[in-house]
Amino acid sequence: KFIQGVKPLIINFYCQYSAYKEDKIDTADNLLFPHIRQIGVLGLGKVDPSLYLKAFELGAHGILVTACKDNTCHFCKEREWVEKRTKFTAQLLCGLGMDIKRFQTHFVSSQNGKEIIDIAFKMVEELRNLSS
Repeated sequence: KFIQGVKPLIINFYCQYSAYKEDKIDTADNLLFPHIRQIGVLGLGKVDPSLYLKAFELGAHGILVTACKDNTCHFCKEREWVEKRTKFTAQLLCGLGMDIKRFQTHFVSSQNGKEIIDIAFKMVEELRNLSS
């Protein structure tokens, strides 16, 4: 489905296991924030980079990957795989002439919804400045 009307629009791929806790009131899941659309994934290290590219193709202005912090991931070596795949995707986007600020990866604690919200707001502002 093509995305229209919200600028900038950020697609947030997040770890369903740990990046957000559904019972936390202050997480981005519960924030009425029109710039973010979330896609929960079981194991971000398994996400094919083509999915990130498809989000751009369908109208996203930015991609935010929020993965589990440190060694808190449910999957072994998940952080290593997230880093490899997102680095590869960033190189692809750079090769296509896109500003690297449009694709960000953050390793955040599931217990800190405020940090996640701050990252999202900061990214929205960065994307607005790119468009100016």
